[in-house]
Amino acid sequence: MLALPAPFLRRCLYYYIPFPDASEMKSIVTKHFRQAITPLFEVALEKFWELRKLSWRKAPTTSELLDWLRVLEADEAAGAISASALTGTGLPDLPYLEALFKNKTDRDALATRRQPAVVVAPAAGAADNVQAPATGGAANSVRPAPPAGAR
Repeated sequence: MLALPAPFLRRCLYYYIPFPDASEMKSIVTKHFRQAITPLFEVALEKFWELRKLSWRKAPTTSELLDWLRVLEADEAAGAISASALTGTGLPDLPYLEALFKNKTDRDALATRRQPAVVVAPAAGAADNVQAPATGGAANSVRPAPPAGAR
């Protein structure tokens, strides 16, 4: 990575802007979407804060949250998701995580947190029953991004 030239850096001002807290974030979402916080947005915000508590190379920011909410809003309008469905979804299985995590390292870390489905293997006797994780399937699939024109 190239360093910026010293003369340029001497002319720069650095200002730290703290990340918004939960109430400020709700205000940002309300102003951005020009509507009150819906039940889906309420649940999505809770999941967002849970995700931010975990360790990431680049934690999701306000911009990613707004993008994610826009996609969730479109799914809700199409009847594909609801607040209650999102409530029961574990963090690694949340829809459209690619909107929140732009870094491959973070996406891979999230994928390793997924709990594989447990399948009982067929057996001749009760003592032979063994549980093994399922491979592939819906638990490990990635949801495709919505069409470019979807809101």
